Amino acid sequence: MSKKTKLLAKLQSSPRDFTWADAKSIMQVCGFELLNARGGGSGRMFRHRVTGQKVRLHEPHPQSTLLPYMVGLLVDALKDAGEIRE
Repeated sequence: MSKKTKLLAKLQSSPRDFTWADAKSIMQVCGFELLNARGGGSGRMFRHRVTGQKVRLHEPHPQSTLLPYMVGLLVDALKDAGEIRE
């Protein structure tokens, strides 16, 4: 099983331990690029290279675990990009 497949499966299971590093990894493998959102701070944006679709999040700190709503936003974005089939 590839790393992409494993991370997609983990993401779809609505985990409580999905980290920012996992999020960066899966989004980049699926064609998104990571950008710093305007205004500095911990705001980040993933933009799909082909469709231009955007997902805005705050990079969690000091712990690196994503909040449940952030996991949901990533799942929705990956569904819209065609990476997750329902």
